[in-house]
Amino acid sequence: SAGGVCQPLVLLSDSRLVNCATGVHQRLLQNREGAQKVSLLQGPMDTLENSSLMLLREGRFVQSEWSDSRKGWVPMWELGEFRTQVSEMLKGCSAGPSGALSCSRRGGGGGSGAGSGG
Repeated sequence: SAGGVCQPLVLLSDSRLVNCATGVHQRLLQNREGAQKVSLLQGPMDTLENSSLMLLREGRFVQSEWSDSRKGWVPMWELGEFRTQVSEMLKGCSAGPSGALSCSRRGGGGGSGAGSGG
C-alpha cells in the first residue's frame, strides 16, 4: 500500500482474493480454472485504479487490471509460460509514475499500461 502497510491477501480456490486486514473480497474474472499464485502492485492512495495484478494460472503468467464496472479483476494479456525465464518474460515491464505496473506485449505491437482502456 502507499502508506507502507502490508495487507496480506489470500487467494481462494473459487477465484476470489480476500484482503485479510479489511475482509474485502475481490473477484478474478474469466478465471474458471483458478490461479495458483498472485501478486498485486496497488495504485496510489490504496485504490485499485491503476493497480496491476499478476496471476499464475494454468502454467501461464497473466496480467490483469481492476474493472470498476464489473467489480473484479479482468485479464489484459498473457505474459508467457511459467517455464520461460522470468527475466525474459518480464522484459518491458516497469512501474510508472503512479506506481502501476505496465508491461509491453511480447511479439510486437506494443502494449498498453495497466491504467489504460475502459
